[in-house]
Order: sequence, then C-alpha cells, then structure tokens
Amino acid sequence: MRGFVSRPKTDLPARRGKLDVGAAVGRGILCVMRVPATPGPPYRSIVPLVSGEIGVDVARYLVDSEQTPSVVGVGVWVEPDGRVGAAGGYLLQAMPDASDGAIDRLEANVAAAPTPSELVREGLDASGMLARLMHGLAPHDLERRPVAYRCRCTRGRALGACVAMGREELEHVLASDRRAEVVCEFCGERYEIEEGELRGILDGGSPGSGS
Repeated sequence: MRGFVSRPKTDLPARRGKLDVGAAVGRGILCVMRVPATPGPPYRSIVPLVSGEIGVDVARYLVDSEQTPSVVGVGVWVEPDGRVGAAGGYLLQAMPDASDGAIDRLEANVAAAPTPSELVREGLDASGMLARLMHGLAPHDLERRPVAYRCRCTRGRALGACVAMGREELEHVLASDRRAEVVCEFCGERYEIEEGELRGILDGGSPGSGS
C-alpha cells in the first residue's frame, strides 16, 4: 500500500492532545476500487467522508458498502521534533456466525484499550495487540506475513518518467540545467538523471543507454 499527501506541511493545533487529522483532511470522498482475481470489470464504491479521521472513515465504508461491522484503529505518536515515535493499527471484523455476546465483548475491549500508537509504545507486537483487544475470546494466529517499509520506485522508472516528459521539455532541461532530478512522490527518493542519459533518450535509445 502506498499513498502521498498533497500538502504535507499542514500544521494545525493538537486536539485533545492528538494530531487533528480530521481537520487537516476536511470534507471529501473515499473511493475504493477492487479488481477481481478472475476476469471481470472492477468494482468501485464511493462514500462521503464522515470525519476526516482515517480509521473512522474506513470503518464507515466497510459498514455502508460491504455490510461488514468493523472496528478500525490507526494511530501515530509524533515526538516533539516531528519524528514518528510509534505507529500502529488494527482492523477487527465480525464473522457471519459471530454471537452477540462475542461482539459485545469485543466492543467493550476496544473501548477500554489505549490508542494503537500507545499500544505500540507499550511494546506490544501484532499478537500482543490482538490478545489485548480480544481478551476473553481465545484468539489464535492463522497466518503471519512480514512487512517492510519500502517503495517500488527504481532508477529505471525514473528514467521512464523522463521519457514521458516529451522531446520539447527534455531539450529545455538540457539547455538550462543539463540534468534532471526525479523525486518519488511516495517515498521522497531522489534520482539524478545525467546529461548523457537525457541525450540518449532524445536520440531514441532505451532509458539508461545514453552515451
């Protein structure tokens, strides 16, 4: 999953000691597109944002569009210097055969639990967080997958972006700066494209084959 914020420098006063994400996001829509594994048209659903808070709006989407009662919690703890100190989240959904008692117990556990970022700061991993939220419901792991912070951007894709600039703009870059800088809008990685590579693109060579 990747995403970017169009105005990353937005700065608003804290609300009840937390980042006021809802006020920063404001009004808008949440659009979700699902592409089926088998041949067929993609399914798209659009719902209005109800709060601007990510967890609340995703949970509302799941209830309204997929008729699946869900609890979504996401949180990030930001240090005074702006660094991310802790971040975490969870998605809990009731299965079709869940009893009313189990759902009531889950709702009570979630209401009594600290925020996701606080759970992470306490040292809880995914299993520990699940055990806290599902206390009294005997949870067990079905599958585990590793996750990592990385982006799919590459130098090859950066060169492809230069190709998409078109001949006129590339000639302007060569006449002025003699090099180009491509910045990934997702992770911020910077790629310096040198003059030889740009001329190679203009001469009809493949990206990266400049002479």
